[in-house]
Amino acid sequence: MPEDTTTVAGAQSTPTTVPSETETCTPAQTNVVSTAPAATTPSTSTTTTPSTTTTTPSTTTATMPASNASITVDVANPDPAASVFSGAYQIEGRASDTMAQQGTGVDRVEVFLDNRDEGGLNLGTAVVGIANPAATQGTQMPTNTWRIVVDLPSNQTGPHSLWFYAHSSVTGLEKAVEVPITIVQ
Repeated sequence: MPEDTTTVAGAQSTPTTVPSETETCTPAQTNVVSTAPAATTPSTSTTTTPSTTTTTPSTTTATMPASNASITVDVANPDPAASVFSGAYQIEGRASDTMAQQGTGVDRVEVFLDNRDEGGLNLGTAVVGIANPAATQGTQMPTNTWRIVVDLPSNQTGPHSLWFYAHSSVTGLEKAVEVPITIVQ
């Protein structure tokens, strides 16, 4: 800060510093500017007014992750709340990603007994790309059927959920579908 010298009635005072810059304040920080008044005779007073600055808070824009809304996964069997015998059980359904330029856009469907993210049991990966006889000729989805034979464990009887995770080869995202079942012997 520059020094300012004040002369009063022919006498020179001691140099003092005077704020010459604007200081920026942030919400978490308060800057206090204090200056000592220049030495003067009793008949002269000095008033110092500190400068103020308005700070505009910055804004951060977060990029939202891509949506899995274009992925569909349907389970033909079992029906929700079905009782299913332990042992070998064939499951099938359909899966596709509407973002696909060709093919179904789904490269795998993984099946778990209970939620994968909570320690569910991996029952296997379905065969995808099976011809769908119900598809209209010339549509994008003539091969959107998937199929798997799972082995439901006999030591896991009672209420569970089958989880189906369809993976998009277009976006790399997944869509999960839960079907509650009861395993019986």
